[in-house]
Amino acid sequence: MKSKRPGLKNFFFAILPAFVLAVVIYFFLSMLYYHAPTHSFDPFLQTYPPYLDSKHLEKPAKVFRILTLGGSTTGNMRLSQENRYPEQLRSILQEQYKKSGIEVFNAGMDWYTTKHSLINYVTNMRDYNPDLVIIMHAVNDLYRSFSPTDLAVEPYNRLWSHFYGPSINGAKPPTFEQYWLTKFFLPGIREEETWSGKFLWSVSCLLKILRKIYDDWFILLKAIMSPYS
Repeated sequence: MKSKRPGLKNFFFAILPAFVLAVVIYFFLSMLYYHAPTHSFDPFLQTYPPYLDSKHLEKPAKVFRILTLGGSTTGNMRLSQENRYPEQLRSILQEQYKKSGIEVFNAGMDWYTTKHSLINYVTNMRDYNPDLVIIMHAVNDLYRSFSPTDLAVEPYNRLWSHFYGPSINGAKPPTFEQYWLTKFFLPGIREEETWSGKFLWSVSCLLKILRKIYDDWFILLKAIMSPYS
């Protein structure tokens, strides 16, 4: 007598409890995520400025202070401290003027434009009492002339209020799926370029595209229905 193999019905009922549990966990975590999302950013500068502690407020005698302002090409967090241009400048000047103290404070920050640096200087960095201020800006100012959908909320305007940049999550919070993918999988995987990394990155991009399509269709539907509301 031939033994009966488990049919599709038996298989379905076998995996049903696990599927239901996964769905319950998914909805619980998603509700938890959407209930209390926090996307911190500086209300004036978007990205928090470099910290200026109290020891820098009083300038010692025979010290020449230089303040450097700019974007990522000045802050350059990807390089070690000694390889960033402000520290290179300090080292060169100190070699030339050995009898004087040379201090260079790097106040550059990723994403900063001339507007950010102006606010940063007036509200914070002028307390450093610099003898010389060096400002270097270019790419970030140019970037604000565009309105990329991932970083802006409306068409270009000359006040740059359309461009949210690093604080875009405040206006367009990431979905639950995007948040977990980028937090736990994508940061390290991008560098490794593994097949699983490429797959997860593709899934993340697909989610962004689907959300964009959903947003566009919602706006279109709202415009069509507005005369009848």
